Amino acid sequence: ALLVLLPPPAALALALDHDQPGFVGGWGASSPTDPDVVEATAFCVGAYNEASNSAFLFKAARVVEAESQVVAGTKYSLTIELVRTVCEKRGGSGLKDVDLERCEVASDAEQEKEICTFQVWSRPWLNDTQLQQMSCRAASS
Repeated sequence: ALLVLLPPPAALALALDHDQPGFVGGWGASSPTDPDVVEATAFCVGAYNEASNSAFLFKAARVVEAESQVVAGTKYSLTIELVRTVCEKRGGSGLKDVDLERCEVASDAEQEKEICTFQVWSRPWLNDTQLQQMSCRAASS
């Protein structure tokens, strides 16, 4: 007779739950103040400003949620609240020269907020960061 031992269903479900924090290769919560998350956030804001049709630059008001996943490098999933500033966009490489910390939030910024979710893949040893996904919606006041 052939005897096959199967794991209990709960153990099997746990083994297949790749989104469980702490699972090797799975997504886990990250602190918005972690230096790598801060760097990824700045990259995302830059990508947003490059893609945006607004005449003004936006900056991060807060990181709503940050998760990371160790792959060949690190993937970050960041949900960021962005607000419009009074700093105007300039063409060419002007975006890279602007210090967003010095840009004040516009007085009518309540109407100019976006909640964006980004997925970024960072491979620092290759000096490579790639935006893999970006989706935004107007933030409700």
